[in-house]
Amino acid sequence: TNLSLDLSASNVSDAGASWLGSMLLANFRGSTLAITLSQSDLDDVPNGKPLSAKGAEALGVGLGQMKTLRSLTLRFRFDMGIMAHGMARLAVRLEPLQDTLQVLSLDFGFTDNKDPVSSDHPRDFACLGWVLGGFKKLSTLELNLDSDVDDPECVRAMGIHLACLPVAALPMLNDAADCHCGLKVDKAR
Repeated sequence: TNLSLDLSASNVSDAGASWLGSMLLANFRGSTLAITLSQSDLDDVPNGKPLSAKGAEALGVGLGQMKTLRSLTLRFRFDMGIMAHGMARLAVRLEPLQDTLQVLSLDFGFTDNKDPVSSDHPRDFACLGWVLGGFKKLSTLELNLDSDVDDPECVRAMGIHLACLPVAALPMLNDAADCHCGLKVDKAR
């Protein structure tokens, strides 16, 4: 019922992420899934390209169709090329789980979200927030954007839609934690 897959330093390519999503969809019937993807040596990545938005979306295609999932943890860390657009594309592919998923943890820490700089970043973060704001059964949401997300427009665009979450039911704010996104300030307002 539970699967934890750690592919740290495995240099997963876009094609590999697509295959992983398809394989899990075909074979995993459990309720709890945790996947860690990270790369440590970009010289060993197929074609010299790190996992991109295309690969993250391809993984999400398979995961989003897994109707038995109740808890999903995805960790994309270190030397990934997913960027803001990839976060949004992945979230859209997870949208079919909005009525069933109870725990969602997305860790995009240390991915490259701002290179190249794009005027679409506020739109991408709004899309991410809009999809996450639509999850109806969540008891836990963990979202790590501890990377290069420092544009107030991006934070505002995502936060507007995250406000759709049933905040009274979600213990989103930990007073002892260092909050990077301004949710604690907005709650006080």
